[in-house]
Amino acid sequence: MEQFYEKLFNIDYKEYAGFLSATISDFFGSPAFVNSFWIFKIVMAVFSLLFFIFIVILIIKLKSAPSESSPRQKAQKAAVNKEELAKKWSIIAGKSKSLKTGDWKLAIIEADKFLDDLLKRLGYEGESMGDRLKKLDSKKIANIDQIWQAHKIRNDIVHHPEYEPSKGEIDFALGTYERALQDLSAD
Repeated sequence: MEQFYEKLFNIDYKEYAGFLSATISDFFGSPAFVNSFWIFKIVMAVFSLLFFIFIVILIIKLKSAPSESSPRQKAQKAAVNKEELAKKWSIIAGKSKSLKTGDWKLAIIEADKFLDDLLKRLGYEGESMGDRLKKLDSKKIANIDQIWQAHKIRNDIVHHPEYEPSKGEIDFALGTYERALQDLSAD
């Protein structure tokens, strides 16, 4: 056993390294490798050209495809059922006719939520209704400034429970939300 280890550790590795490098250089320098390597180059060039053409076609198709996330296209896809809107709105408006201020507050909160849900269905993105309102313009909804005021009334109701809106504020906010819903469902 000692002889085995002695032979193993007394090997001249420089001699084997020289043999290995000579074998590798002989292989890559051999006429067989050099003559067949140009075929490999041609195949890789064709493959690269086809891949480049594929990428160019893909980019062209992606640029020409309509964006799925634009609010206008989502609005066209999400047909607004006007009967459904009218039914939900009549329930909300009925609460404003109550003699209880709690029902008035609930009507404002529900109207705001109803408008927010419609904005989401139409493709307006954002984390909050405020974010979605920022994406609206006066071409789409003429009373955007009044919507912000109505949304502020809603925020006062939600964040300050002691806040008691007047009947005038309730009528203003609900009228504002109703007009906004009509503008959005007009498309």
